[in-house]
Amino acid sequence: MEQLRFLIDDFRRSTRGIPSRWFSAPFSQGFIVVAWYRLNRAGWLAFGRTWSALRVALSPAVALLRPWLGDEIDYRADIGPGMLILHPNLGVVVNGESLIGARLTLVGGNCIGGRGVRAGDNLTLGANATVIGPISLGDGVLVAAGGVAVRDFAGPGELRGVPARPTLGQEC
Repeated sequence: MEQLRFLIDDFRRSTRGIPSRWFSAPFSQGFIVVAWYRLNRAGWLAFGRTWSALRVALSPAVALLRPWLGDEIDYRADIGPGMLILHPNLGVVVNGESLIGARLTLVGGNCIGGRGVRAGDNLTLGANATVIGPISLGDGVLVAAGGVAVRDFAGPGELRGVPARPTLGQEC
């Protein structure tokens, strides 16, 4: 049930409280990817390892849906409510060992990978930004476009560059 509540928060965030978006948001590719992740996550939490076997059995049907579910957000990743994917056609990958707080924003072309990625609330990844673990990021962190975060950062603040470093006046 928690994942359903999270999906409602995801929907609210994607519509930004504008009633005219209530009809189009469920059909946007970004929201479909988020909903698919939430469905898979709910199955994993409800059935455990049995869910992995069920996914294999359902794989022919999933293959037909693959054009709309192109992003790879592992159902084992623990992502809080309010996830938003702005440009899913650029691709999104989230490793199954990730633990991410509320209001994750992925602009597109993003990768959260490696072992042990931990992030707080309000994490934003700009276009083609990458987070490679093991790493811990605090609340309110923005990894700027093209940035590659590989070191812990308590936040809040902005990380830029390769490897990503805090902007002036912020400590890592």
